[in-house]
Amino acid sequence: MMNLDSLCDDIVRLNDEERLSNEELQKRLRLGRVIVAKLPRDVLGNLSVWQPEVGCLNRCLFCSQEAGIHLRMLDGVSVRTLAGAFRFAMKTLDIPFLSCWKKYKPGIVFPYLDNDIGSYPYLLDYIAAVDSLGGKVRLSTIGWSRKNILLNNMHRTILQKYTHALAGVRFSLSSYSYAWHKNHDEFILDFINSIKTYRTLLKLKDQEGHSGACIDIDFKPDIIPCSPRLLRIGDYHVVEADSYYMVLPAFSEKDNVFKEAWLLIGVENAVTAVGQIEKLRNGSVYGCTFHVIHGHADFLLNEDGLYYGFYPDLSRHVTDGIFFFPGNAKRQGGLLNACWPLREMEDFVCAEGVTLPAFPKALETCHAFIEDANYSPRRKKYLLESFLPMFSAICRVLDELELSPDMLFDPLLVRDRGVIRNSGRAYFEFRRIASGPNIMVVPDPLLCSEHPDQVWRMFPASISTTLPDTGSMGRKSVVVNSLDTLDIDKFEDHLCLVAWAVDAPSHSHVHRDGSVREEYVIPIDDFTAPLLVYDIVAGKEAGLLPGR
Repeated sequence: MMNLDSLCDDIVRLNDEERLSNEELQKRLRLGRVIVAKLPRDVLGNLSVWQPEVGCLNRCLFCSQEAGIHLRMLDGVSVRTLAGAFRFAMKTLDIPFLSCWKKYKPGIVFPYLDNDIGSYPYLLDYIAAVDSLGGKVRLSTIGWSRKNILLNNMHRTILQKYTHALAGVRFSLSSYSYAWHKNHDEFILDFINSIKTYRTLLKLKDQEGHSGACIDIDFKPDIIPCSPRLLRIGDYHVVEADSYYMVLPAFSEKDNVFKEAWLLIGVENAVTAVGQIEKLRNGSVYGCTFHVIHGHADFLLNEDGLYYGFYPDLSRHVTDGIFFFPGNAKRQGGLLNACWPLREMEDFVCAEGVTLPAFPKALETCHAFIEDANYSPRRKKYLLESFLPMFSAICRVLDELELSPDMLFDPLLVRDRGVIRNSGRAYFEFRRIASGPNIMVVPDPLLCSEHPDQVWRMFPASISTTLPDTGSMGRKSVVVNSLDTLDIDKFEDHLCLVAWAVDAPSHSHVHRDGSVREEYVIPIDDFTAPLLVYDIVAGKEAGLLPGR
């Protein structure tokens, strides 16, 4: 007959562990029973984000999760203890594998929300833990210090032993990171080193990104301050904004999708725009002093009200277009040109029959694209100031990887995801066209994928009734915001595991009406080590950020 301790050991032991001490075995069993008693079955079955750390030292100005600048993390032993307890709970509650019921990317767990997981020194333990729970891990990072020997060895080990447990590795090349501006060359060298580590995974195996590595690019969105208005002129409607005119066939109130639409840039007024489209439809040659683009249009809605989207024929997804935001009581109004410059440059290269030359001559082609394209002077200025530096950086990266610059146009390598979203600290870029953070200014691909649902996020937090400095702690992980719904006296001065129900697209804990979603708090300081805490000075000394 099997020994009971041996049976329990098999349940809570991770795949890469040969045996557990009796002390560790009992910790995992006791904590597992607490989790079964305190957390609904849905938490582990619909877990989307499980963070072993919160906070970020990179200080990216657009940080989509309003990260605090103090880094607080569990060590590797503590992560393993939690994972063993999860295994016990999942066995008891008959949960086949972690995150198994989640509609969007089932079985895939995200270890980041307001943190950069690439610099987490216990990531190897974390991935081993998730692998033992039957899940996979999606990584996202702006890179890590090439001077941190322990971090680099850890990532090489992850690649050697746990490729099967990775659900994609995304490297974010961002013009918003502190190091981009202060230590640019060091940051690029660290970025290149990080990608070289996972070079064998470059190019995703499929469009959903279930394996492989890729590069994201973040840079300033192109927003024109104006107040778009909708006009009726003859048999057409026109959305007028600055020098942009979107012309639509006349429509009724029931219409909101238009298979045929035109965008004109640089005409004198709306009446001229309609006249030029009538000539075009009749087969006449129109003047060459303006730019006309054929496409389709949608009437869209967010929390601030109605806005309009125009998509050129060559747009690749719902974020790749030009969006008009009429002013109202909530927003000032403006125009967002979210057309992806790499896609537009690819169209230019193909039309010209040019082979993109090796870096640095590729920069000459980029200059030619910007100057040749029939853009407004303002758009050209935006491309020169915001897009060109990113193009230069990505060319340098691909050159170091010994890849040709035309790989820029491979959407499986350089993700064509459009502009940064209006979320968290990114709101400072979008204040004209959105009344607050986390209001989507382009249609959200997740919402369009028929997968929106409520999921769960878990993270460690030291609970205190003393109001923390949100600049240090970050708005996304401050449990004090929820004190009204917690019996805080039970948890004060304890390290706790916090479980929040969150919205699937934005991972917001708050409903649109301001009410707070479900939450559970479990003290874990009897089972784990205290959080390791780093401010910016200590983080630099420990090599926990790139570009230092």
